[in-house]
Amino acid sequence: MLEKRVKDFLEIENIDDEPTLTHAARKRDYSTCSPAQWAWLFRVKQIARHVAIPDYSASALSAAQDMSYSTTTINYSWTVVPEPSTYLLLAVGLAALLLVRRKRQLAWVQ
Repeated sequence: MLEKRVKDFLEIENIDDEPTLTHAARKRDYSTCSPAQWAWLFRVKQIARHVAIPDYSASALSAAQDMSYSTTTINYSWTVVPEPSTYLLLAVGLAALLLVRRKRQLAWVQ
């Protein structure tokens, strides 16, 4: 049962056959694909079969292009807030400076 489902999923006749992708945009050689990559590629292929794509029309294209441009201006303002790790790093640095200063003072006194 599992073997049949795998064959149906990969669209192969025999379980020993190598799956093929007939339409590939850039990649032509799939010999280095891992099983996970094969599964992903074939799942995308299955999903793409069920996507309804309307026929091309020049009016639909120009309407989509007109919608992409807007005259709305959006103003953003934000306040920079340091992360707690920044304060921690600053505190550690100051403590290290104080420790070095104290050691120098003690060494100078002796």
